[in-house]
Amino acid sequence: MEELFAALIQIVFEIFGEFIFQVVVQFAVELFLRLVRFIFTRNPHTDVAATPATSTPPAVEVTAHPAAIWVLYATLGAVIGFISVWAHPVHFIKAMDHRWLNLVLTPLLSGWFMAALGHWHEKRGHRVVSMDKFFNGWGFALAFAVVRMVACR
Repeated sequence: MEELFAALIQIVFEIFGEFIFQVVVQFAVELFLRLVRFIFTRNPHTDVAATPATSTPPAVEVTAHPAAIWVLYATLGAVIGFISVWAHPVHFIKAMDHRWLNLVLTPLLSGWFMAALGHWHEKRGHRVVSMDKFFNGWGFALAFAVVRMVACR
């Protein structure tokens, strides 16, 4: 009975450890994207040099197709997955059955977490980035998990 309990605890820690690792990476990517958007977005209303007579009208925001954004996040997830394999080339999860379970559950949980974070930002009036959507968070985490599953020893 004690061995079964120890095995169950190990499975839970392996799956949640991988999930927490992916969520931390996703959170870091989101913070980086928000920082880049903050740096490269200029608000003419807060710019001291802009005056109402000389300021240009606000630019029309161009949005990419959702599939293109998903491909971008999946590619980013794969790249960061390869970086994580380079940094830690050994699987966090030892049993192959648990790796398959991780490949299904972790992206779903990560996508849900990113959607919840997006909802939280939206509710507080913050700008929501495209990573704050379930499908994009899921694509990022799925690509990340697939790369780690295939490339780790």
